Amino acid sequence: MPSNRQYRTRKIKQSITPALRFYFETGTYDGPFPAEDLCDTFILSNREDDLKAAWEANKQEIMAEWTKNHPPPGDMPFAWWRFDSQKMT
Repeated sequence: MPSNRQYRTRKIKQSITPALRFYFETGTYDGPFPAEDLCDTFILSNREDDLKAAWEANKQEIMAEWTKNHPPPGDMPFAWWRFDSQKMT
């Protein structure tokens, strides 16, 4: 007999590493971060689709904090210029 059971999946928000956050903000890898975080960030930065997905998942949090400390216009994080500024044109 067929089941009408429906499985629900939960979206679990993964926390962003400080090294990846720094990369999204500055576009560089310079910083006092553990080597494994830097390595993961470097590998992810070479996978455009995965990097964009990570930016989309964490964009709201990063942008909220960024705008508190860096008032616009013109001063935006590196990842915003890379992924979102193209949407504006």
